[in-house]
Amino acid sequence: MNQELIKKVMDLFEKSKISKLSIDSEELKISLRKNNTPPIPIKPQIIAPAKTVDIIKPIVDTSTTIKADSVGFFDPMITQKDIKASMMIPKGTAIYSITSMNIAHDKKLERDCKIVEFLVTKGTPVEYGQPVARINEL
Repeated sequence: MNQELIKKVMDLFEKSKISKLSIDSEELKISLRKNNTPPIPIKPQIIAPAKTVDIIKPIVDTSTTIKADSVGFFDPMITQKDIKASMMIPKGTAIYSITSMNIAHDKKLERDCKIVEFLVTKGTPVEYGQPVARINEL
């Protein structure tokens, strides 16, 4: 009978609003306690949207290097302004000359292209096979 009585007391205690109960009698000695701490309200956290990451493609240099075909002093025939504007240079156009013993040797393009950059400046002495310009062929 003690078990039934304990269950009834526990059920009544659970349904009640009291937080502590102590019973001390000849038949039964019981002490009950509820944890009535109110639940801590959880504030929603504002999470900043994830930053998008641009996929960086590796830079592949598709330019072709033009090398000096003689020894002498370098003289570009295309201006820096035209290079920066990515101007298309047609086939057969002379892009630079190399002067040696007062004779100028012009370098003409073999196909249409855009000049990326000149690797040497005007008046610079160049050797045979030295890289002097980079181009992107069209």
